[in-house]
Amino acid sequence: MAKRKNTKNKKFKKYSIVVFIIAVIFSLIPPIMKQINGEFSWEDTAEKVGLAGNTEIDGYPMSVHFVDVGQGSCTLITSDFGTIMFDCGEKDQKEVVLDYLDNLNIEKIDYLIASHPHSDHIGCMSSVINHCEIGKFYMPELDESDIPTSKTYEHLLNALEKNNVDSSYMKSGDSFSLGEIECTALAPVEVIKGNINSMSIILKVEYKNVSFLLTGDAEKDEEKTVLDSGVDLSSDILCVGHHGSRTASSASFLKAVDPDIAVISCGKDNQYGHPHKETTQRLDKLGIKYYQTDQESTIIFSTDGEKIIDHQSGDKDE
Repeated sequence: MAKRKNTKNKKFKKYSIVVFIIAVIFSLIPPIMKQINGEFSWEDTAEKVGLAGNTEIDGYPMSVHFVDVGQGSCTLITSDFGTIMFDCGEKDQKEVVLDYLDNLNIEKIDYLIASHPHSDHIGCMSSVINHCEIGKFYMPELDESDIPTSKTYEHLLNALEKNNVDSSYMKSGDSFSLGEIECTALAPVEVIKGNINSMSIILKVEYKNVSFLLTGDAEKDEEKTVLDSGVDLSSDILCVGHHGSRTASSASFLKAVDPDIAVISCGKDNQYGHPHKETTQRLDKLGIKYYQTDQESTIIFSTDGEKIIDHQSGDKDE
């Protein structure tokens, strides 16, 4: 009996060790898979760009966050003056977006803007509206034949109505200010039927001597209307149109913007092949440094209105 008991104990110890090893291996699989799939938690992003535990970013009065929402787009502007959100990604990015807002202790969005009503730009906007106080909402006015009938768009309208949000259409020439931040719509200049992408709001955001250009899914036909209008497109940072699609970012448009840095918001291994090589080749040819959210995750810049802090590289653009 004693021998049999010892044998059982040895077997039990061996079994326990094997179970422990398997448990450890399985505990490592989620973070490894997150890295493989290009997914990052708030903690990953916060540590990466030096935000862990901080709601103020390096003491700078304004920061622009190109939030990683996979194959979609979401830009969050935080500042001493308030908060602006331009698009918010698909509905399956709800937790990502709301957690991001919560971790920055954002309870109010002063200006919420839908560049255009495609789901990868407004998918979780109804959740944002229900989650935060919204000061003002803007979206483009489409031709009646192009107005969406999707549940996502319906949920957005219902949330706006339910929360009694002050809402308006936005077109070229419209503007608003948030403290010392000036925002001007450069598009849509005219109604382009049959292409909701090219009815995107193109917003120029300026803080003192620093500017950002947000383009939604604007394609080359809309870019031409903006170029023809003669407005000043020059900007320090460009959010590349339509996730880096070849249908956007014409050479003439890029030259007019003449950014120091461009950001491409796209999902890892997305079905559209974004960004297309034609777009990245144009950026390379013009010497424009660019980042991709599918490679970098969330991309953040901070500024005092004179210099830009590139949190990805740590560079200061004077």
